[in-house]
Amino acid sequence: MNISIALVIGLLVGWLVEWVIDWFYWRRRYGEQAQAIEKAQANETEANLQTAKLKSQVDELEKRLQAAESMSFSVEAYPPEPPTIANKPDDLTKIKGIGPVIAKKLNDAGIMTFQQLGRLTPAEFEEILGNLIQRFVNENSILDQARDLSEKR
Repeated sequence: MNISIALVIGLLVGWLVEWVIDWFYWRRRYGEQAQAIEKAQANETEANLQTAKLKSQVDELEKRLQAAESMSFSVEAYPPEPPTIANKPDDLTKIKGIGPVIAKKLNDAGIMTFQQLGRLTPAEFEEILGNLIQRFVNENSILDQARDLSEKR
């Protein structure tokens, strides 16, 4: 066999092996990357569409806000109610079972008078006091006392 023929056959076999490696390894690898790139581009396009839609909604809402702000509203001011006896805070500690801590907690919740306290339901009373309600044997008696004191006023 001639050396030149052996060289040509060796080159052809080497080229064929390289072609098989290229076909099964590199093209598959780059094909997966190309698919990932296409998917990322599709996601980017979708995100851009959503962004444009949201920007148009923001612009529309800003226009509506500016239109609402430009409207002038005339509201007649009502004179404040004159102070009455019912608006003055009562001493809630006069009720048996309510001390200064519970009275402060009720005042913080906006309960200042016996009448306001008497209007509460036991569930509302429990919600305002939280874990302090455990000190009471019967919260209904406190609410009844508040109703009685509000009627006496």
